[in-house]
Amino acid sequence: YYENINFHGRAIRIVSENGPAATVIDGNHTGSAAVFASGEGPDSILEGFTLRNGSGTGGAACTNGSSPTLLNLVITGNSAEYFGGGIYCYQGSSPQITDCIITGNTASTAGRGIFAWVDSSPVVTRCTISGNTTGGSGGGLYFESCGGAVPEISDSLVSENEALLGGAVYASDCSPVVTNSLIYLNEANRGGAFYCTAGAGPTIFNCTVTQNVATVSGGGGGIYINNASPVVVNTILWGDTASGLVSEIEGDMTIDITYSDIEGGFSGTGNIAFPPAFNDPAGADFHLGPASPCINQGTGTGAPQYDYEGDARLAAAGGDGLPDIGADEVPD
Repeated sequence: YYENINFHGRAIRIVSENGPAATVIDGNHTGSAAVFASGEGPDSILEGFTLRNGSGTGGAACTNGSSPTLLNLVITGNSAEYFGGGIYCYQGSSPQITDCIITGNTASTAGRGIFAWVDSSPVVTRCTISGNTTGGSGGGLYFESCGGAVPEISDSLVSENEALLGGAVYASDCSPVVTNSLIYLNEANRGGAFYCTAGAGPTIFNCTVTQNVATVSGGGGGIYINNASPVVVNTILWGDTASGLVSEIEGDMTIDITYSDIEGGFSGTGNIAFPPAFNDPAGADFHLGPASPCINQGTGTGAPQYDYEGDARLAAAGGDGLPDIGADEVPD
């Protein structure tokens, strides 16, 4: 279908019969492939399509307080003149983005995967955000000026995105919560995985952050902090580099890290500094091996009930009540 769908505020469900592999909405480079600009809510549902060749603000544009539901979409091959190659969220727009693949999108300035600005807080669940590239900030996800809104990313894979600042995630004056997610092989000048600035206070909980690259010395392959205060809990930061050297956390160092496995070590309650013993990191298998030092070393306080694949954590699993560090939970 060569068209640009605009919901015009209607609470309707548009679903494909045969799924995104068989059903494509092609924006034909004449605007975003899907537009929500009239205050749509969660009952405005787009499900089971591929969105491609969107332009202007990319594949899907959510503006003017629009918070639709986006389900089982493949959003690929879209471009934005400035912001938001894959999904653009602006002015209090907080879509529910679930089971989507957002890959191969471009934007000249920022946020080639998902862009959220001015009181916008998308909720991203079980998504793959990969292979997006920007000449600015936030190759995978970009969050700025969220106000009191709190973007959420959970149970997701963020990989092989590129930017100048924040290969995976860029947070400025915003405090997203990233949980149960695998973040690897992203690249930026600074903040190979995360770049935090302008008072940002992101929370990174039970994530695996590995093999990310900062291209400048001291650039923070894992996290770069510039006037910000991230919180990291139950998270693996290992194998991230800057100019070929281990560089997990750089910048202001105003960071609170607990119950985490940090290459090179880092002061904080419950932190360790041992190789996490992934099953096959060269093959992108970041499950914990049976002898991993991360097993049962996390804190249960605030920990998610399940890991990124749905395996139970905590005493709910009938185990010892202590979760593993990282996105993966080894069953007790």
